[in-house]
Amino acid sequence: MNTPLHSIPIALIATLSLAMTGCVAKVERQAKPMFETKSLDACLLINVDLSQSFSHDFGQRAFPLLMTVVTEFFEAQSGNDCKVVLAQTSATSADQTVLFEGTPRQLRQRFDSPKALSEFLMSKSDPNRSPIYEAMGNVIAYANRMPDAGEDTKVLTVTISDLIDSETDVEKRKAHGRVLVDELKTYQAAGHGLALYYVALSETDKWTQIMDRCGFERGQYVIANTLTDQPPMPRLD
Repeated sequence: MNTPLHSIPIALIATLSLAMTGCVAKVERQAKPMFETKSLDACLLINVDLSQSFSHDFGQRAFPLLMTVVTEFFEAQSGNDCKVVLAQTSATSADQTVLFEGTPRQLRQRFDSPKALSEFLMSKSDPNRSPIYEAMGNVIAYANRMPDAGEDTKVLTVTISDLIDSETDVEKRKAHGRVLVDELKTYQAAGHGLALYYVALSETDKWTQIMDRCGFERGQYVIANTLTDQPPMPRLD
C-alpha cells in the first residue's frame, strides 16, 4: 500500500533528501572563455637610457637608430600580429620602467619627431639615475611574462645605453645582478634576441661574460659600442 507523502514525517523526508544528495558526485565545470585569444607573433622591446649627457643629443644620435630598428624588425614580420614596447633604464621607480605599448603605427603617431619622444622619456626619467642591473632585470622580466605572448612569440629587446650602473651600493648591485642573470637565462631559453647599442668600452667584456653565463650563443645577441643608422641585428630562433 502506498503511503501518502503528507503522512511521512518531515524529519524523515529531510534525511532521505540528504542521503540522495550525498550519492550524486558533484561535477566541476571550468568556465571557457567566450572568445579565443591569439598570442603575438613578435614583440620589439626598446629600452632607452636618458641619464647624464646622453639625454641632450638623443634626437641626433639615438632616434635614427631606434626608428631603423623599428622599421627593419616589423618589415621582417610583415603581416604578423606585432607590438612595440618602450621602456627606460633611468626610471624614477620600478613601475615606470615600461612607458608605452602599441603598434609601430601608434608609436610613430604619438612620437612623430625626436623631440616629442625625448621630451616624453625625459619627463619620466631621473637624469642622475641609471641602475642598469635593476632596470634591465625589470625589462627582461616584463618580456618573460607578457600576458599576450606565447611560446612561439619572437621577442627582440634593444637597449641603447652605455650600461654603466649608477648604483653605488655594492650589495644592492649584486642582488639586482643575480635577478638579471636569472631572467636572462629564462629569456635566452625561449630563443629571444638581445641587442645592446652604445655600450661603453669599459663595460663590453663584462656584458660579453654575462651573455656567455646566461647561455646566449654568438649571433643571438649583439654588443655594439657605437650608434649607426644601420645597426647589426641579432637573429631570432
